[in-house]
Amino acid sequence: MTSTEHGGRTLAPQDRVSTDRDVAALPYRSDLMASLGALLNLWDSPDFHLEIRLSDGDVLDEPCHRMIRHLSFRGPMRPSALADELGTGRSNVSKIVGRLQAGGLVERQADEGDSRASRVCLTESGLAVAQRLYDLGDRLAEQVVRDWSPEDVATYTRLTERFARGALTQAEEVRRRGVDQV
Repeated sequence: MTSTEHGGRTLAPQDRVSTDRDVAALPYRSDLMASLGALLNLWDSPDFHLEIRLSDGDVLDEPCHRMIRHLSFRGPMRPSALADELGTGRSNVSKIVGRLQAGGLVERQADEGDSRASRVCLTESGLAVAQRLYDLGDRLAEQVVRDWSPEDVATYTRLTERFARGALTQAEEVRRRGVDQV
């Protein structure tokens, strides 16, 4: 496959996410952070997401996918909180919500805590799309570790869960006290 057309965008080989970079060459002092940084850069790349969506036959654009991922992870959210979470403006969130509503993937519900506000939540169809994304992630991870021993997979999983819990706790400390106080 030399290029793929999607929503007016051509993804040619030179535009694809490069996996050629040596992780050890990244400017971190920590090998752990270099490895995590390489993974995060790959998995957060819009081009990588596009390649995955195209191979899965999905037609949603990246902003719609990002919103579905956030709603499936965090649950119903106010549009203003979605804008903050997605790093975009409220008017852009309204446009994305409109596209997803038109596709039957999200709906607005009254916010029980504030009668003037609404929350965006996934519909059953939206939950099915989110589940397909998680299933795809599971398949990708299974391919990465397909030649690992079951013990290595279990150890890596346990240590990654431990690291994630520690990172989430540390992030809360940074939010609470500030980065210079941690």
